[in-house]
Amino acid sequence: TAYEISTRDWSSDVCSSDLFFAADDGKVGREVWTSDGTLAGTKLVKDVAAGTDDGISPYGISGLPAVQGAALNDMFLFAGTDGKTGTELYKRDATGKVSLVKDIWTGSASSSNPSSAPANFFAAGGAVYFTATQADQNTGMPRTTIWKTDGTTAGTVQVKLGTGEAVAGIGFGGRIPFGVFGNSVFFCAEVTSSDSGGGINPSVASRGLYRIDPQTATASLVEECEVVDSFQVMGGKLYFTTDGYVSVMETPDSTPVPASFDNETLFYEA
Repeated sequence: TAYEISTRDWSSDVCSSDLFFAADDGKVGREVWTSDGTLAGTKLVKDVAAGTDDGISPYGISGLPAVQGAALNDMFLFAGTDGKTGTELYKRDATGKVSLVKDIWTGSASSSNPSSAPANFFAAGGAVYFTATQADQNTGMPRTTIWKTDGTTAGTVQVKLGTGEAVAGIGFGGRIPFGVFGNSVFFCAEVTSSDSGGGINPSVASRGLYRIDPQTATASLVEECEVVDSFQVMGGKLYFTTDGYVSVMETPDSTPVPASFDNETLFYEA
């Protein structure tokens, strides 16, 4: 059997020694497949969108793998669509069963902007963090925020500030990197405040490095900065890059400072 795949079609995560990729065998449309490296072990995960319809977007997000997902224990969580609810959060469990975890942006696939389009999956500390899009409660415009899931509907929650405000992740070209250091997860975000009229006041914004408390899924600002390009833990420290500059944190609770290197080499994505 021939599969139409490219380097973008592969997920970077492995679950129970299996790789996941996107393929179209000409029978079931573009869906998520899995392989253990053998012909017999290469198979369709599920025809999520029945028939020849695509269960994952044939286009995806520019610069990101076509299969957006991450492994968590014996589960594989991924973005898929059945053609009815838009692209939402799905999982394949240890038994091989595939099911919808949560319809984050509710509405039919034929309605305007119905897909939350989960992306940027990152597993850390017994949970998976990802980005998802919803209509902003103030403006009604699409807004991409940070979510956390344990693979259950009840355990799929939006990451918020202590004030209850959602946090919008930011990055380049659809890619929003996460970093884990100690028991905390870090990412770059921009939080805008609501004006008295219930809309978003763009002049009141806090862009910078945020820390997530995994126990409460609550985010807090570490330091205002430009968009974070990448994270890297080295020598027991967390390094991150912003606009070509490298900063370092000695501990998860410390204040970032400009990094200096002495007989050490840091590799990061530019």
